[in-house]
Amino acid sequence: VVEADALGVREAELVEGPAHVVSNLPYNVGTPLLIKWLTGPWRPLSMTLMFQKEVADRIAAPVNDDAYGRLGVICQALCSAK
Repeated sequence: VVEADALGVREAELVEGPAHVVSNLPYNVGTPLLIKWLTGPWRPLSMTLMFQKEVADRIAAPVNDDAYGRLGVICQALCSAK
């Protein structure tokens, strides 16, 4: 368990190897943290994350859906979002 400002944490310095991430993410930091964990140098073993409904809709939106965009493309290319 790490208690810190999640946007400023350098996970690779705190955790040896991959780890599981479980979090209820506030609206204003949910997207930056998800992108950081998906594309940064430290990759979680798994992520169980709770987002505000609008953010979750963007993450899991299918192609041609109004909510589909950059966030959905990145998430769906790098993980299984449901």
